[in-house]
Amino acid sequence: MAMQESEKVAKRFASPLASAAAGAAAGVALVALIAAGWWLGAGGEPARGPAFEPVVAGAGSPTPAAHPAAQPSPHAGAGAGPAEDPETRGLRAAVAADPERDDLRRRLALKLLRQGAFFAAFEEAEKLLERDPEDVDGLFVLAAVRVRMGQPSRALPLLDEVLERAPNHVPALTARGQALLAAGHEAAAVATWERALELSGGSNRQVEELLREAASGPRASPTAGS
Repeated sequence: MAMQESEKVAKRFASPLASAAAGAAAGVALVALIAAGWWLGAGGEPARGPAFEPVVAGAGSPTPAAHPAAQPSPHAGAGAGPAEDPETRGLRAAVAADPERDDLRRRLALKLLRQGAFFAAFEEAEKLLERDPEDVDGLFVLAAVRVRMGQPSRALPLLDEVLERAPNHVPALTARGQALLAAGHEAAAVATWERALELSGGSNRQVEELLREAASGPRASPTAGS
């Protein structure tokens, strides 16, 4: 059992840079969806608003020591990434001042993700999961980066974990559809997007676009990575 858990953790944290070139075109709709403000509202129902409010994991979660299979920083050789706005810099400063404020770190990780600062977001998600391996936001950010990097086989188990804890998580469903499509499972991808659209009240521009593209016939899709 311990070995299985170690392998599970290793798959979570292996560097996303390995398949970055293969996934250069992946995840655009996912990031647009996040930027548009789609997330979970009160009671776990999908909500949309100008302010992006992350899910907060329940209190009392176990706080393990550092993950045994954590890899070197995915920032290595990745460049500086997008310039940060004052709000992001403020969040960074707040997290640095109080590293145990997981709520602030969640906001920072999700904001970095929607800004396209994927490797910085990945690092913040790693830190969340070091403190709580079941943190929904941490799992989602890791998965979203994997989708963006063209690594569907690594993203799907993470997204399954997110959806097990938050079944109405529209961005996770959207990302899962993209990962399924990249892995060659178009019918399953369409079914997943249809569920995301239903949870969005039947109106979600990014998901509708994905469904239209799937219905239009064969198209170039992100290359499945490992």
